[in-house]
Amino acid sequence: MSAESSKAEAVRYWWNKAYESLQSAHRGLAANAYTDLMVAEAKRQGVKLLLLQIPREVMEQQAVDKGDIQFFELAYLEVKIETPTKHTATVTLADFVIPNTELIPEEVRTKVKKWSDYIDYWAVDWHFQNDTFMQGWVTYRTRKDRKLALSTDPHTYDKAGGGYLRQ
Repeated sequence: MSAESSKAEAVRYWWNKAYESLQSAHRGLAANAYTDLMVAEAKRQGVKLLLLQIPREVMEQQAVDKGDIQFFELAYLEVKIETPTKHTATVTLADFVIPNTELIPEEVRTKVKKWSDYIDYWAVDWHFQNDTFMQGWVTYRTRKDRKLALSTDPHTYDKAGGGYLRQ
């Protein structure tokens, strides 16, 4: 077994054990919260962890054979959830980071003035239960109206709890 191969196996083993540990300790967290915890835990242990998105083309043998598969770092989205009352929530986009802006065409990059310029659409499913996403609130840009709301309208739940309101 080569040094690189054994390093990959050690990282895979560490990732699986750490993920299982975090998953049992933090049930109900969104997937991106697990990745944030994983990166923080890796850093705490002196491991530089780079998370890559696995492209769906990996499943296409022809693309694999041609060498057309590229792995990209995941973008980072920061969201703030405010709960002014026990049954009300507002979601606000706070930041969005694309790790490698060189992948974005130059003519697009020159038009981007702030992080929110990269976002044309976003939605919230107020009752998401890890199944089908049903947008309950949505905003998007059009060619004529380039404004994009960064905060949702307040949403009121019928009752507290039920696993709906999570950060």
